[in-house]
Amino acid sequence: MNVPVIVLGDISGKYIEAIESERGVVSVARHVHELAEVLGIAQTGIARAVLLISGFEELTASLVNYLAESDVGVVAVVDPGDPEPLENIRYLSALANPSEVIEALETAAEEVENTPVSVSGRGPLSGVELSSAALEDVQPDRQGKIITFWGPAGAPGRSTLALNCAAILADQQHTVCIVDADTYAPSLSSLLGMMDDYSTLSQLCHLADRGNLETEKIAEIMSTVKIESGTLDVVTGITRADRWPEIRSQALESVLKTLTAKYDFVLVDAGFSLEADEELSFDGVAPRRNAATLTAIDQADEIILVGVADALGVPRVMKAISELLSTPNVHVEKSKVHVWINKVRPGSIGPQPEEQILHSWQRFGPQLPIEGFIPWNPDAIDKSWLTGQTLAESAPSSDVCQALRTLIESLIIEETKARGVGEFSSDNLTIATRSAPGKESSHDPSRAKWRAWKRKS
Repeated sequence: MNVPVIVLGDISGKYIEAIESERGVVSVARHVHELAEVLGIAQTGIARAVLLISGFEELTASLVNYLAESDVGVVAVVDPGDPEPLENIRYLSALANPSEVIEALETAAEEVENTPVSVSGRGPLSGVELSSAALEDVQPDRQGKIITFWGPAGAPGRSTLALNCAAILADQQHTVCIVDADTYAPSLSSLLGMMDDYSTLSQLCHLADRGNLETEKIAEIMSTVKIESGTLDVVTGITRADRWPEIRSQALESVLKTLTAKYDFVLVDAGFSLEADEELSFDGVAPRRNAATLTAIDQADEIILVGVADALGVPRVMKAISELLSTPNVHVEKSKVHVWINKVRPGSIGPQPEEQILHSWQRFGPQLPIEGFIPWNPDAIDKSWLTGQTLAESAPSSDVCQALRTLIESLIIEETKARGVGEFSSDNLTIATRSAPGKESSHDPSRAKWRAWKRKS
C-alpha cells in the first residue's frame, strides 16, 4: 500500500529528507507552504495523508472533516507540552524519530480509509468528538432529546411553534435550550424582545471548530430568559444574512451533541431549504448555506413538520414530506416525523377546516398522516410578539397554547405521565389537553387523528 503525503511547512526539509531516505511505502507527493494548497491538492486525490509541520494555526475541525471526506489522514507535529485541541488528528512530538513519523502517517491513512461516513455524508461517523472539558460536571448517562422544527417556504410558523413549545417544556421544569439555526431569516431574538447585537450560535460554532467548546465558555455566552415559572436558554442565530458561512455542519453537530449533555430538550428552529448542491459551484472547500438545516434534521430525535392550512400551504407540506424523506445524504426515519398543520381557520379552507384538510390528505395520499392541528389566533400571537413574551405568559388559556401543549405531550408521553400531566389511552389515539373540566376544545388535534384512523379502518 503506497501512502503519498502532502507536507506543509518543513522549511529546513528535515522531515522530507527523512521520509524519502526510507524509500518505503510513504513518499512525499507535494511540499507546500499554505493550508489552502493542502486543501486543493487533497481534492485531487493524489495524496492519502498530510504531515503538518507549521503554518496550520487556521486548521479547524471542519477542515479536518473535509480532508477526511477526501480520504486524507492528518498528522500534526507539535512541540512537547503544546495543546492538542482538535480530534481526529494524530499528534506527533517534534522529537519523534523518522520511523515514528512514517508509522504515524501510515496509521492516519489507514484510519481515515476505514472510518465510515456519517449518514449526513459530512465526514467520519464519530464527527467532532466532545472535549473532556465540555463534559465536566455533566451526568455521563444523560442524553437530552433534539426536536427540530422544519417546514417548507411560506412562513408556516416554525419559529413561533418552536419557541412556544420550548417555553411549555421549561414551564414543566425541564431544562430546555432553543437554537435558532435558520440561516435565512433568524427570528428568535426578535420574538423574545432580545438585543440582536451578537450571535450565540456563531460563537459556539467557532469554539467547536477550534476544539474549545467547554462548559464554562458555553455558560458565559448563553442567553437565559426568565419565563412564567422557569428559565429558557436561548442560542441566538446569525445577526446578518451574510454570516451563514460561520455555521459549518461539523461544528453545529458538535454544538448540538454538547447541548444534549446539558439539557433535557434541545429545540432547533431550522430554515426551509434542504438543497445541498452549493458544492457544485466551488472548486475548493465549499460553504453550504443549508448545512445548518440539514444537520439539525440529521441530528434530530423528533422532527415537527409544520404546514399552513390554506390553498398554498397544504400542497406545499405534502411535497415537503417527499422532499424530506428523500433528501440526499440525510436519512430520515418516518417514525421521527410528525406533521402538524398550523394556522387552521375557516376563512382559508372553508367550513370545518380540519375535515376539509383530512379529506384532501386522504385523496392525495402523502406518506405520513397528520398528527394534529393548531388553530389560528392572530390576537394571541400578535400580543405575544408585541410584548416579547411566550404564549404561555401572554395567553396561557388560548386555544393555540392548548394545542401546543398537546403537541408537546404527544412527543413525551412517558415523561408527562410520570409528572401527572395529561392522560393517555393505550393506543395513543386520545390525548387529553389542559382544557377546563367539562370542556372539549374544538381544535383538539387528537380528534382529527381519531377521525383519520376511523376512516382507514
